[in-house]
Amino acid sequence: MALDPTGCGISDFPVTWYEATAPANAEFLDLQINFGGVNPFLAVYEVGPDCDALTFVAGSTCYAGTFDNLNDLTQPLIDVIPGTNYLIAVGTDALAGGTINFGIKWITPPDNDECVDAEDFDNLLPAANPGEFSQTLVMETTQCATGPITGTDCDDDNTNTVWYTYTVEPDVKEITIDITNWMNTVVPGGTPNFSISVLDGCIPGGSIIAQADGSTANYCGTEGTDLITLSCLDEGDIITILVSSSSENEGGDRNSLSYPSLR
Repeated sequence: MALDPTGCGISDFPVTWYEATAPANAEFLDLQINFGGVNPFLAVYEVGPDCDALTFVAGSTCYAGTFDNLNDLTQPLIDVIPGTNYLIAVGTDALAGGTINFGIKWITPPDNDECVDAEDFDNLLPAANPGEFSQTLVMETTQCATGPITGTDCDDDNTNTVWYTYTVEPDVKEITIDITNWMNTVVPGGTPNFSISVLDGCIPGGSIIAQADGSTANYCGTEGTDLITLSCLDEGDIITILVSSSSENEGGDRNSLSYPSLR
């Protein structure tokens, strides 16, 4: 079979085949090979009438070696169509074959996975609390989020990004951003590790703004309070907030945006 223009081994070595159907809400497919003999490989094909003339799913290729996810290979997630059947070829560069441990992961990103779909903090519940300080607290997640972080000082491995916007309300002159109660969904009990950036618009085009102390509004590290502080805000100003984690640290968090109330 001439199914491997990359020379990965599919046309030359024993291959086993699987068929998988993308769930109704899936947008992407991620892959992994944990172990598997001599140069294990894996590829995803469109289902076709001729098994000797299949084609890779658009944008994908044959993936060889051991890896935890496609990001490890600097490869993008595979775009899939919900409800569509796909063929998965698995093999190893050994004529005698071998045992291979592999996995597939259907990705359903959060609603605010893209900056253009940023969630509006002004509309999130519960509503602001009355008193000396007002807060907006919301449980959110970066699980299955996509889109690598760019244009910031944080780790490029922070590939699970979600977005928020906030429009400054009357009498608000300063806000702080907290992230607490992070729950790692990959390694339960694992150390939280994520990044926050505050911009004046979406990337590309948007720029990271300055904090009250003059430093850029970037934060990289673990959970805490007052991670970023913004001052001298004007009513109607709109800020864009990016929260990102690595795929190994994806999880849910309680995002808090708080500000002194001058009312």
